[in-house]
Amino acid sequence: MCRGVAGDCKNITIDLKNLIMRGELIQALKSHDWTYEYADDFSKYTRGKNQRVAINIMIQQATEEGWGDEAKLLYNEHKEKR
Repeated sequence: MCRGVAGDCKNITIDLKNLIMRGELIQALKSHDWTYEYADDFSKYTRGKNQRVAINIMIQQATEEGWGDEAKLLYNEHKEKR
């Protein structure tokens, strides 16, 4: 339990939440099918499109939490690897 100033406890909670969100975003970016738009199989296309929507939602949430620039940078780094 946090025994410091109440604001410090809140900051620790927010930092932990953002750290978890960052890890989830990185995992989503690593597992994303970046070529889904070229898939002949409609189920692969749909899965890739759903992944992209989820990633965009994560980036929007990161922006709302104040680390959207980092999230966009992570997105671009993973996109360029493909």
